[in-house]
Amino acid sequence: MRTPIPGCAIRVRGDEPKMEAGIAGEADSPYYEYLAPSIRSMRPEAARQGLGKLADADPDVVVARLRDEVVRTGGCLVVWPVVAAWCRVA
Repeated sequence: MRTPIPGCAIRVRGDEPKMEAGIAGEADSPYYEYLAPSIRSMRPEAARQGLGKLADADPDVVVARLRDEVVRTGGCLVVWPVVAAWCRVA
């Protein structure tokens, strides 16, 4: 299924899984506000796993550099998917 930007969706029929991811490229995208707290929440586990660059990185600097890079190159930011589950109650 081909979907135009600013959103992307892969859908299948029935109860089969689907994947959706937000896509943005503009400098004022709200996705950048979402990233810094997300990176902050990952830092303790990154440190535990020995991923020093992420564990030591300043989330605000990472977001600023990412925003600059995306805007400068005309790229896009794909927000990582969130895992969720659902069920039907009989």
